[in-house]
This record gives sequence, C-alpha cells and structure tokens, in this order.
Amino acid sequence: SIRRALNDDASAPKFVETIPRYGYLFLQKPEFLDAPPNEPESGLRLINRHFKIAASLALVVILCAVFFVFTKPQSGAGHSVSTENYVASPGYADFLYGRYALSRGDFEQAEERLKSAVKSDPSLAPAYISLARIHVANRRSSWLKIVNAQELADRAIEIDNDLAAGHALKAGLALYYLRDHVLARDHIQKALALAPNDPDVLVVDAYLNIIQGDENGALEAIGRAHEIRPLSTNLNADYGWILYKAGSWNDAERLCKTSIDLNPRSAFALDCVIHVNHSQGDYAEAAEYGLQLMALRNATKEDVDTVRQIADPRMRERAYWDWTLEWIENNAADINDPFSKRAITLTMLGRYDEAVEVFNRAYEKNGEPFLAFLGVDPRVDELRSHTHFKMLASQSQVPAMIN
Repeated sequence: SIRRALNDDASAPKFVETIPRYGYLFLQKPEFLDAPPNEPESGLRLINRHFKIAASLALVVILCAVFFVFTKPQSGAGHSVSTENYVASPGYADFLYGRYALSRGDFEQAEERLKSAVKSDPSLAPAYISLARIHVANRRSSWLKIVNAQELADRAIEIDNDLAAGHALKAGLALYYLRDHVLARDHIQKALALAPNDPDVLVVDAYLNIIQGDENGALEAIGRAHEIRPLSTNLNADYGWILYKAGSWNDAERLCKTSIDLNPRSAFALDCVIHVNHSQGDYAEAAEYGLQLMALRNATKEDVDTVRQIADPRMRERAYWDWTLEWIENNAADINDPFSKRAITLTMLGRYDEAVEVFNRAYEKNGEPFLAFLGVDPRVDELRSHTHFKMLASQSQVPAMIN
C-alpha cells in the first residue's frame, strides 16, 4: 500500500525495497515539514504534511515488523525456531547483518559478518546455519561446499538440538544432494515436532513428499506454509513448482505469477511460468516470459529483439531455448547446477539423446539438486521412454556417494 501511494516501482524501488522472506526496507529518511509560523496551511500542504507523517509512521511499523519477524517464536511450536534466545549474544548484531546480506545475495559480505558473529560468540547456533546456506547457495558444483555445509549444520545442532532450522537444513541437504530420503525424513520430522508452523520447515516437507510421490501431503504442507507467509516471493514460487509437479498447471501458473508480481526479478518464478506455459502448449506466453528472463540474465537488446520478432509462437519459444542453451554454456562456472539446466533445455529443444547424456554426466559429477526430482518432474516427461533415462530416474531414489 505504501509503495502504491508513493508510485514506487518494485523492480527499481526508490522508497520501499522488498527483502525476500523477511519483509521490507524503507530507503528514504522521512522528514517532518511544518508550516511557517502564522501561515495557514493550504489544502495541498496539509495533505503533504499528513502524508509525510503517515510515511514516518509506516517506517516505524515496517521496522517493528522486521524486528518481529527476526525474533518471534513460531506459534504452536513446542520450541522456538527463532533467534529470540540469542538476542543477548555479543555476535547477534553481526549475525543479523550477515543474514540480511545473505538475503540480498551478497555472499562475501554475509560470510564476513557471520564469521565475525561466531568469532564473538562460538555458541551462536543460527549463525552456523546461515554460513551453511552460503556454502549451498554459492557452491558452484563443488562437493566440498556441501560437506562444509553439513559440518556447519551439525555444529548448530550440537550447540542447540532444539533449533528446528538446523534439522530443516540437514533434511534439505539429505534430500537435494545426498538423496537419502530416510535421513531427510528423520530430520524433517524432528523439525516439524519443534516447529510445526514454520514455513521453511513446511517447504522442505512439501518437496520431500512430492519426490516420494505423496502429492496430497506435499500440497497440504505447502498450503499451510502459504497461509502463514502469503506474500513471500519465494514461497509463492515454491507453491507454484509443487503444483506444477503435481499436475495442477492452472494453479501453478497463478502462484508463480503472484511471485512475479511480488518480485519481477525472480528468475525462479519466471522459469516456473515458462515451463507451465510450455507444458500447456501456450508457446506465445512461454516466449513472453522467456524474454523477461533473457533481460534479467543480461541478454543484449539485439538478442531480445531477434527473439521477439519471430512471428511463429512455437519458433519464438524455441529461439528462447536456443539462447538459454548458449547462456548456460557461457556461464557454467557461475551456475550451481549447469548440467541439469543444460539437460532440461536440451529436452525443451527436443534433443533427447543429448539431454540423457548430459543428465548422465550430472550423475558423474554428482550433487545437483534437480537429480532428486527426475522421477516426478514434468519437464523431463519426454525422456521417460528413453532406455538409459529409466536407469537414471531409478538412481534418483538411491543415496548419493560423495566424491
């Protein structure tokens, strides 16, 4: 509402910036401008003054809300997954700065602050969890990063076994990288027992359920998470992806578009809408969102215009996939899962033998999270009749060996 009143642009904000999964940041310092002495206020001046007061009050509300999100216990939980018990820690301020930097994708600043936090207080368990998330988010296909993340998660649990975020992280690592469903289920059950209403825990539970073929359980978990955090960019996209994998394409498109409304620069949500539209045969809309993702990935104006000017929708979408394949090749070193992205793109282009071969190389490299979804993801449905792919899909249910 504040953004609308200020005519602010969410994609290039001047006043209110969305901090994904946490809240909002007011970018301007509000000022009170009183009327000159003995001069009656004009209607416009009075409106402006009241508006500035309202904006200042809004800032207070935003700051209070952000503090509340950082510190409140989860309702209904036997234990808190919040950082409430660590507010008095000498490293707490650095931890908050580090977590904020992590939410913005500034891994270098986040790591510096979080390491400072644990140096000030080696018992600050939530800081180890955030450090582990840096390793996962910025690992660039290195298994050493996953090993480091597991060690940090173990350290957090060793310090505070009642911190649900630690068990949720262990569950995620087991699910997406180790493909050890037994271990993932064990940790997610511990996290749910500690914090049954924590959205981050519920999201991991939803993905574990969908991978194991329990669509109802997945939709129930992600639905509960969405009820708790309905305006989260990432959670709306997660809900969309779960619906897509469950075959509810219309609802998947709606949720992912909601995520884009909240953050037009969400590549995660844009990719979801592109694939949903492709599966529905709406190639024109798939190409339109593909053009947005091209721009987000710094495509040249010439490349964007070349794709846009193709008259046939199917060929326009295909041109988007051709560009994407080239983008992956040029940026493989900076992409966490380059083999899977390349294989999916090849599948979209109908180059099935090549796609299966690249997936096989992904297994050899190990550790790409999409491999856990090979048995259920509609994006690779065209590969299911391929002899070698059947073997790969069966491997998605087998625990991975770290190499």
